[in-house]
Amino acid sequence: MTEASGYDDDETFLEEHVILRLPDEPLARSLRDRIVARDGLADVRIQMQDGRRGTFFVDGGAGGDAAAASAARGWPVQLVDLPCVIEAQRTQDQKQFYKVADISQMLLVGREAAQAPPDGLWPHGLTAPLSHVRERRFRKRLSRRAIENVEREVERLLLADIDCEDVVYELHEHDDEDDDEPEADADAEAGAVGAGDDADDADHDDAEADDGAGDGEGEGDAEGDGDEEGDGAADDAASAEAAERRHQIALLMEEIADWEVRIAEKQRQADTIPNPVIKRRFTDIVTRLRDELSQKQAQLSALTSE
Repeated sequence: MTEASGYDDDETFLEEHVILRLPDEPLARSLRDRIVARDGLADVRIQMQDGRRGTFFVDGGAGGDAAAASAARGWPVQLVDLPCVIEAQRTQDQKQFYKVADISQMLLVGREAAQAPPDGLWPHGLTAPLSHVRERRFRKRLSRRAIENVEREVERLLLADIDCEDVVYELHEHDDEDDDEPEADADAEAGAVGAGDDADDADHDDAEADDGAGDGEGEGDAEGDGDEEGDGAADDAASAEAAERRHQIALLMEEIADWEVRIAEKQRQADTIPNPVIKRRFTDIVTRLRDELSQKQAQLSALTSE
């Protein structure tokens, strides 16, 4: 529908597009042929009773003729809202298309108009695969009343927490079966430790009985064992320090290899970019990466020289 009354070259007009669905195939074909041939449609009119319902007339009723209007054939019309907005496009050469309007409503003529929902929300799309598309593909929106009910319930619970006298929290992190297994393991370890303590006590009594016979020899052995334990601790510390240094060296070498790959990639991008502004930005990134690479190489040299 076009609002073009009193249109001239200096004024603009708005187009409102709707889809007209006709049930009668000969009537639909006849109207389509007339539209393509750009014939007049003076004998076609729609008389709306309210914002949604009306009557579609063909073959009469034009120009306000009451006799022709009574002789015209009419079909019931229902205006419904589509599930989603559809674009209307126009073309002159069947190659380039231009969007001219958004279509959100459809006029149903005939049998489908009588079956339209009272609220005017059409549940289907334009093609057969989109049957009941509003229910299948579009989620139901939560009403404002439901949101307000939830908010009131949350406020009521918060006020009830303020008025309470005692609060008890229970934290359940594991299942009961998982909790029983550590207790059984602990009991078994406790039994093993108890048995070991009894055996250690018996050995200790025997050792005390033998101490009186060889005090001199025992003192000499104790001094020798102390020297050996000190040497072993020093060796373990040195081995741990060497292992830690080797680990740090390996990590630094991996990081240096990754940085070299990143620098090469950024340099390749900088060489292939024709824009001087972006090229300068990539060059700055490469310079910063090379400075950080030099720092890591210095750290690696310090570790290897120790």
